[in-house]
Amino acid sequence: MRVSKLAQRGLGLAVVTALASGGVVALAGTAFASDQLDIGVNPYNVQLPTVLNGVSSSRTLKVQIYHDQAEKVGAATVTVNASGLSRIAQVGWPKGCTHVGDVGTCKNVTVSPINAIGTALNLTLKALPGARSGAQGSVSIKASVPGLGTQTNVAPVSVQTGTDLVVAGPVRFQKVKVGSTVVAPLSWTNTGDETAPRTQLTLQALPGLTFKQHLKGCTYTAGGQAVCTFNSPLKPGQTVRFPVALNVTKEAWVTGLAVQVAPLGAGKAKAPTDINQNDQYSEVDVFAVNTAHFAAIGDTVHGAAGQTVPVTVGMRSYGPAYIIDRSGGEAVGDVSVEFPKGTTVTAVPQNCFTVAASATSAAHYNCEIPAGVAPGAQNLYTFSIRVDQVVANAQGKVWLSNELSDISGKPVSYPWDPSSAGHTAALVLNP
Repeated sequence: MRVSKLAQRGLGLAVVTALASGGVVALAGTAFASDQLDIGVNPYNVQLPTVLNGVSSSRTLKVQIYHDQAEKVGAATVTVNASGLSRIAQVGWPKGCTHVGDVGTCKNVTVSPINAIGTALNLTLKALPGARSGAQGSVSIKASVPGLGTQTNVAPVSVQTGTDLVVAGPVRFQKVKVGSTVVAPLSWTNTGDETAPRTQLTLQALPGLTFKQHLKGCTYTAGGQAVCTFNSPLKPGQTVRFPVALNVTKEAWVTGLAVQVAPLGAGKAKAPTDINQNDQYSEVDVFAVNTAHFAAIGDTVHGAAGQTVPVTVGMRSYGPAYIIDRSGGEAVGDVSVEFPKGTTVTAVPQNCFTVAASATSAAHYNCEIPAGVAPGAQNLYTFSIRVDQVVANAQGKVWLSNELSDISGKPVSYPWDPSSAGHTAALVLNP
């Protein structure tokens, strides 16, 4: 079974983190066969710094309720049992939730489709004075939805000693002109209880962005990466502010800068432990005013009865923007191809899969376009077909599609492409 590309892209960071760590638990046997309830928690394993000089840094546990289908369902009642934290942490309850002791109840919680970014319930957690490093507990979360049954998830929580470098963000720039410069106000804070002797900052610019300046202490590579080292100790509670200027090039459309920090040891000493590595990362999103034009590539072939011939189809981008597939609504999608009747497909290229054929065709395949499409890029897919019956001027079809167009039955529409010309192409056998 092919995993939905919409689902892959539409998941929010919190859900992706929970899936990767096992934090989303599927419901077994209490939902309709076509739908089921899911609870996402982020981060899955919360690690709280110990209390330092009477100050306890807070952490947020995000709870999101999902279901597998796109149809709207009723609201959830969420019960949070924090009795497992009674000796290690205190809980700040979400707004609109009531609680009696360690048990909180949140009603009318929105249940979102699994491929959407859901509304989060945010639990604020702080280590209690006297809680020692290594102490462990958990939060139990139960969600109930009429017609979908009940689901439970348990989120581990621990107290740890160490640094905790937290990057601020994300930062977003909208409607940016090509050729302009944006300055990203990067910053990070040590929210742990130990000093980071040094800090390493890693920046990765996506296509459409370049670094305006090469700064002292940073090493730059041709692939758009910069690695910067800060040799000053970063004590608990201290913040580093580091603005970075970025050129917005003619390839920019939806692009960005990935930002990650990590503690380093002094000299050759081992790097200190960062107790929450999931908050070391953030991003700068840049939405540029730009376009790109995609076109389908067809083919014309000849073959006698019983002969097997190659058929090459595909797509190309005429730019100028570099299109990076970042969400379901912006999906670059597939090259779709229908073969004329009287033929049999005998060999299928990689990244192509069969779908239901129309009544006028022998076979229908979709071939996945890579998630990043550079200006001038051409993606080709070569099939082998056997000519079972010679039909003069037998007509197939090649066209661009994505899941949204497949569902709606309408021609594909790209937000970056001002013209639909060339979104279809001919496939002709024995013209």
